Order: sequence, then structure tokens, then C-alpha cells
Amino acid sequence: MTPRDRALPSDPEHSRGLVLRWAGPTAAQPDIELLAVDLVNEGTELWTPREEDLIVAGGLLLSPGEERASFGFGFFGSQGAAVPLGPGDYARLPVSIGGSEWARAKPGPAHVRAVLPTLSLWTEDLLPVDLTADVIDRHRLEDLPLAEPE
Repeated sequence: MTPRDRALPSDPEHSRGLVLRWAGPTAAQPDIELLAVDLVNEGTELWTPREEDLIVAGGLLLSPGEERASFGFGFFGSQGAAVPLGPGDYARLPVSIGGSEWARAKPGPAHVRAVLPTLSLWTEDLLPVDLTADVIDRHRLEDLPLAEPE
């Protein structure tokens, strides 16, 4: 029997006991440039990641009053290595906001929600942030492809 032949638990079953919450420093003083979440095992058993679990947190920019938005999985950055978490353990993860989010961003008050797609986990709380035109423009410029030399 190969690993592909065995039945894998559904996402809700596999992520049972895990919660995603804004890291203390991020919650206390939100900085759009330094977002982090904690993946916390609030369960009573050891959580062991599967080989295919990519533990990468993505951030979604939401307008005031908006609670969820659709997203493309492809905007997430490099793969994050998952480690087992015992009851009460946590892993702190940086939150990456992709180019498509910055492309639709507007200056002013906004919220950020983080997601771990492979575990179907979302932060329950929205994080209030204030987006400036300078920050938005800087991130849009970072996402532009480099020009080919002529």
C-alpha cells in the first residue's frame, strides 16, 4: 500500500484542535508590513502534519464591512515546513499578502484576515489596518515583473 492508497482525513478532521489567531505583537500593534499568526494546538492530542501540508499563511485585504473574500491559492509564497504540535504548542507564521490583494487595495481603513488553505483555517478576528497610498504603491511595484534587457 502506498501513501496515496491510504485514506486521508478530511481537512476539518485533520485540523481538529487547531486554531489560527493573530500573534500577540500583531494584534497589539498591527503593522501591515509585519503580520504574523500563531497556529495553535488547542486540542488534547499531538497534531502531526501530513507530507502535503503546506503551512503558509496568506493575508486577504478586506474593505470595512467585508468578512471574507475569494482568493487564488497561487498567490502564496514559498512552502513552509510543518512541525508536529503538542497540546498547547504553537507555531508562529509570517503572513504574506499577494499581489492581487495589493492590486485591488485602496487607501484608508481596511481589515486583514489570514488563511491557511491546506488546513482550511481562517483567523476568526479581522485585523484593522490603515492602508496608505505609499504602502500600496510600494507593494504594487514589488510585484511588477522585471523588464527584460534589450
